[in-house]
Amino acid sequence: MTSSLTFRTDAACGIGFGHLRRCITLAKIAADRGHKVTFFLSEASDSTATPLVASIARVARIAGGGHPAA
Repeated sequence: MTSSLTFRTDAACGIGFGHLRRCITLAKIAADRGHKVTFFLSEASDSTATPLVASIARVARIAGGGHPAA
């Protein structure tokens, strides 16, 4: 049975790319096993984040993001 996995993360110089890279590792494993993978990246993410994900998963850009209010 094929399932779908969705990741919601952001990546930018100010907040870093570490979480995105860890999610990409998990997404690669899932995609290799035949699962459909989608990433939701907000407008707060650098444009360089999209190509990192696009080779293994569908990317959807969404509004919002950034740091939560203190």
